[in-house]
Amino acid sequence: MVRRCSYKDCRSDERYLTTDQQKKIKFHSFPKPWKPKTVDAAKRWAAALGREDFTIANVRRWTHVCSKHFVGERGPTSTYPDPIPHQELLKKSRAQRMI
Repeated sequence: MVRRCSYKDCRSDERYLTTDQQKKIKFHSFPKPWKPKTVDAAKRWAAALGREDFTIANVRRWTHVCSKHFVGERGPTSTYPDPIPHQELLKKSRAQRMI
């Protein structure tokens, strides 16, 4: 199965990771909502994606989020286990464009 990022407006796809920058991207499996220990994490991740049509009911075993959407762009850590919410990334990118 080809891994693609589920984040809104992200086009990361492992088939097209050709440049050195893109080769640094890793794909992280979505927390499984059918496991009691990870239901809350799955809800937080689904809310962070910024997609109105996406809920935990859409999560499959092949649902992934790429490392670009985590603090430090390395994926989930014990300090920052969830992706950065889409709205926060939009604010950050808008602020960078204004500089």
